[in-house]
Amino acid sequence: MKKALKAMTIFMLVSMMVFLLAGCDNTGSGNEDDGNVTNPPLSGNVSINPASARTGTQLTAAYSGTEAVIYYQWKRNNINVGANSKFFTADTAGIYTVTVSSNKNGSDPITSNAVSIYGWNGGAPIILSFYTAEPSAHVWQDGRLYLYPSRDIFQNNGSSKIDQDQYYVFSTNNMVDWINHGEIFRRNDLPESAAAGTAVDGAWGPHYANAHFMSAPDAAYREGVAGKGPYFFYFPHALDSNGRNWTIGVAWSDSPHKGFKDNEFVRLQTSDGNYVFEDERLLDPCIFQDGEDYYLITGGNGTLYVAKLSNDMVSLAEPLTPYSEMSQLPYYQGGPWMFARENAGTKIYYLMYSGNPPGENGNELLYAVSDGPSGPWSYKGTILDPVGTGDTSQGSIVQFNNKWYLFYHNANWSEGDGSLRSVCVDELFFNADGTIQRVVQTATSVQQNGPALNTGELDNLFGAGNYSVEIKFSDIESGNYVKGYILNKTIYAMDVNVLVAGGAEKGTWDIPAGAIHNLHLPGSYAEFSGVSGHEGKALIRLNYALGAGAATLQVTVNGVSASSIILQPTGGWGLIALDNSVFHEVNLNPGDGNIIRFSGAGVNIASMSIYWEML
Repeated sequence: MKKALKAMTIFMLVSMMVFLLAGCDNTGSGNEDDGNVTNPPLSGNVSINPASARTGTQLTAAYSGTEAVIYYQWKRNNINVGANSKFFTADTAGIYTVTVSSNKNGSDPITSNAVSIYGWNGGAPIILSFYTAEPSAHVWQDGRLYLYPSRDIFQNNGSSKIDQDQYYVFSTNNMVDWINHGEIFRRNDLPESAAAGTAVDGAWGPHYANAHFMSAPDAAYREGVAGKGPYFFYFPHALDSNGRNWTIGVAWSDSPHKGFKDNEFVRLQTSDGNYVFEDERLLDPCIFQDGEDYYLITGGNGTLYVAKLSNDMVSLAEPLTPYSEMSQLPYYQGGPWMFARENAGTKIYYLMYSGNPPGENGNELLYAVSDGPSGPWSYKGTILDPVGTGDTSQGSIVQFNNKWYLFYHNANWSEGDGSLRSVCVDELFFNADGTIQRVVQTATSVQQNGPALNTGELDNLFGAGNYSVEIKFSDIESGNYVKGYILNKTIYAMDVNVLVAGGAEKGTWDIPAGAIHNLHLPGSYAEFSGVSGHEGKALIRLNYALGAGAATLQVTVNGVSASSIILQPTGGWGLIALDNSVFHEVNLNPGDGNIIRFSGAGVNIASMSIYWEML
C-alpha cells in the first residue's frame, strides 16, 4: 500500500511540473524581465538627444527599431552612472553613452555614439596673474613647453573692444607648475611713425591713444637664419585707430622667453616684396613646421590663408591668397591652428578652427583633416564645445611628454565676462582611425606630467628673480580669493622686513610659527616695509588671532593714515582662523618701497598678504 501511495505521489508531482512548464511564456512579449528571459535581439540603432549640451540637460535614449527595449545603462567616461530609464539628467561634464538591451542579462546590447556634456567656464585656468587668451603652445629644444598667449586688459577706457597690447611668455616642465617669464614687449615698443602704415611703406603707424589691438600670436624655431632667431615671434597688429587694417609683425631672439624687443621689429613681406596688409581677415597667425618647410596659416572673418615662408622667416615664398574651397571647412570663422601626426603609418594633417554650428550658443573648436598643409580638407566635427565667452574660441594642440594637450581659453576667472578670458588646458585623445575625441573641460585641469617644481633648477636656468611661479587655481578655490585681485606676496611676522616698536614684540608663544604681540600697548606698532605695489589698487589680508571681542586696528600707509580695520575674534589668542581674515583696500605706490604700519589694538598678527588688482 505504501509503495502504491509513493508511486502515485511521484506521478502527481511529475504531472504538475509538466503542466507548469507547458504554461510558461518564453516569448518575452511583456515589459517585465527577471533576467532569465531571452527576448528577440534588437535590430535598430540607439542615439542620445541632444548630441551635445550643457550640464543639467536631460538626455533621452532614442531607439530606432520596433522591438521593446526594457533595459538602459548610462555611462559617463565609461563608468556606470544610471540605469533602467530612457532618460538621464547629466549634471556633470563628461562623455556620455547609453547601452540598450531587450533583457537585463545584456545578451543583445547596442551602444550609442558618445555625446559631450560640457559646463561653460568649467575648465580650470592655469594663468592667474592676469587675463590671458588665444594660447599658442610649443615644445622647444630644451624640453620645456612654452606658452605664448595674448593678454586681455580691463577696459578702463570704456571701449567696447578688448584691450590687447602686451605679450608675456610662460613655460612648464610638468604641466601643473607654470612659470611667468614676464613681458617680452608691448605695442609701445614698436617704432612709432606718423605714416598710416600702408601695404608698401612698412611703417607701424602712430600709437593711437585707445587702439590696443595686438591679438593672438605664435612662435617658431629655426636655426641658421642669418642675423635672426633662432626663435621667431609672429603677432597681428592694427595699423589704424579702429582695428580695421591689419599687418603681421615679426620679432626674434636667441631665447624663447626674452630678448625679442632688443632686436628689430619687422613687418612680414609678401612674395612680391610688399608688406602683408589686409582688413580684419588678416588675424591669428599660426606658424606650422612641416619638415624643413614652414607655413603661415592665418585668417579671420571666414577667410583662410596658407602660404609657405621663405628661409629668412620674415617673407613669404608664395602669394598670400585666400583658400578657395571654404565649403570643405563648414562654419569656419577664424583662429586656425595646424599640426600633423603619424597614425598607423599615415601622416595626417589637422586644421583646427573656430566656428559656430547651428544650434550652438557660442563658437566651438572644429577640425578637418588632409594629406597636406594646403588641402583639400575633410571636415570631421567638434574638438571643444562652447566655452562661455560668446563668439570667441581659440587654442592650440601640442604633444608633450608623450601626451597630447588642447590649450584654450574661457571666462571662468572673470566669472563669465567674455572680454576677460583665461587660458586653460585639458588632455586630448585620438581614436584608432586618427580622429579626435571631444575634449572635456575639467574643473581640475591636467595631471602632473614631469618632475616636481625645483626653484633651484629654475634659478640656474633663468636667474633668481627673473621669473615667478603662477598660483594654482586649486589654491584660489580654497577661499583666499577676491574677484578681480590676485595674490602678490605674503609677508610673515618673523620676516626681517617687519619691525616692531613701542613695546610690541615678535614671539612664538601662543603661535608656534611666530606672531606680533602687545599691539595694545600705548605707542606700540608693527611696520611692514618693502611692500610691493603696482599701477592698480591693492588689498591687504591680515592673518591674525584675537581672543575675545572685536578690535579696531589703525592702518598707516607710507606715513598717511588710512581707514581702520575692524577685526572679529577668532576664539583664542593662539588660534589663527582664516575664515575671519579681512581684505582691506589700500593705496600703494608702484615699486617695492611701500611701508604699512598697524597700531592701536591687541591683535596677534601672524602675516600680511598683498593682493594686486588684475589690470
